[in-house]
Amino acid sequence: EEVNRIVTDRISKYLFCPTDVSVSNLKAVGFDQGDTDIVQVGDVMFDSVLYYREKLGSRSSILAKLPVNKNQFVLTTLHRAENTNDSTRLRNICDALNEVHLKTPVVLPLHPRTKAFVREHNIPLNVNVIEPVGYFDMLTLLDNCGLVMTDSGGLQKESYFSGKFCITLRDETEWTELVDNGFNALAGANRDIIVRLYRENMNKSISGKSRLYGDGNASGKIAEYLLSKLS
Repeated sequence: EEVNRIVTDRISKYLFCPTDVSVSNLKAVGFDQGDTDIVQVGDVMFDSVLYYREKLGSRSSILAKLPVNKNQFVLTTLHRAENTNDSTRLRNICDALNEVHLKTPVVLPLHPRTKAFVREHNIPLNVNVIEPVGYFDMLTLLDNCGLVMTDSGGLQKESYFSGKFCITLRDETEWTELVDNGFNALAGANRDIIVRLYRENMNKSISGKSRLYGDGNASGKIAEYLLSKLS
């Protein structure tokens, strides 16, 4: 995936970036030295969340199927290979989730690979495990949870778009601006750190904060830019 991304960048004429950090990263490796346009337009993922949130309506009934109350559960996803291929890391994370679940329900749409690894290594997982969910259900869970724990890059941003603090179950993140601005914290696979961050940030509101990923019209700005180049 990373190799494909680098190759695609190298052969592209226009590079549309979601953040100022992304622009700086491209310039740091010389993309501003050739015949390439680097344009900061915001994040199309933010466009998508805003667009589909308006269309949610009654499309999701996921909350009615779960023993949880609004803002009183932790939404968790766990699928990245660095966690799911390492029994020690995964056991530490699951231990933390089990402890959190004693105080606050944890809802975990579980990836098939993670489920298989948990069973293979007999790792206790005593939370609300559910099948993977679709986009509308995930947006509903995001809008109604009190905290997010994930190793997903996309869900880190979607947590921010939904005004929810995110604990990242990794040692690093691509979205450094979320950490720098206090909307996200790196916990790695450290059980004690995960539990501490849960206690400190459950139901912490980050709504009304600065828009780090644009104004929700990145796709429109991309279209306008390309049209201006073709005219």
